[in-house]
This record gives sequence, C-alpha cells and structure tokens, in this order.
Amino acid sequence: MVNLLEDRDDVAVLTITEEYMDASNAALVRQSILKQLGGRTRVILDLSRVTFVDSAGLSGLLACLQQLDQAGGDLKLCGITEEVRVLFNLIKMQRLIEIFDDQDEAVMSFRALRQASA
Repeated sequence: MVNLLEDRDDVAVLTITEEYMDASNAALVRQSILKQLGGRTRVILDLSRVTFVDSAGLSGLLACLQQLDQAGGDLKLCGITEEVRVLFNLIKMQRLIEIFDDQDEAVMSFRALRQASA
C-alpha cells in the first residue's frame, strides 16, 4: 500500500504503491499512510505509481492533510502522473496541497519553510 522510503531532513517520504486510489482501497491507503507516520508531521507522498484517483482517494488524501495540519505539520505531494494531474488541475487540488514534480523539490520546500521561520 504505502512504503516509507526514507526520512530526509526530518521529512517522511512515502510512496503509494497502489496503481489506483479509489473506493476499493482508499481507507486502507489512508490507514497505511497514517501508520507509517510514527509521529512525523512533515510528510511527502510520492504518487508516481498512481494512475487513477476517485473521490474516495481524494478524501483519503485530504483526511491525511487534516490530521497533519491539526498536529502542526504539513503534507506535500510529488511525482503526480499525467492522468492524476488532469484531475488535480480540474479540482484545483494545488490550492489545498502543494504539489511538486519530484521528491527533491518537495523536500527543499520544507527546508525553505524551516529557514524562513528561523
């Protein structure tokens, strides 16, 4: 479902290994994400393997964002496939969750945020 790739600069980088995030697995994916966090509040989800997201998948992502936000953290996305990007652009997902081309850009955004607040 979800693999913890690594911690980079106190940022958890997770990869969703499912091709689809839909009603059949959205709750399990969300639970898997939250289980992997282990108290971390700065999280990047790599969606490079995901080719389809429905409303249940979107709801799961937003639930993770909400939980992290309540803990004083943040969620960022990267590696969005073209199929998923079309949907995210249509619903203006980037207004809710920052989206980056790759993991390095997403990690750098956390770094820049930390430096700005120091």
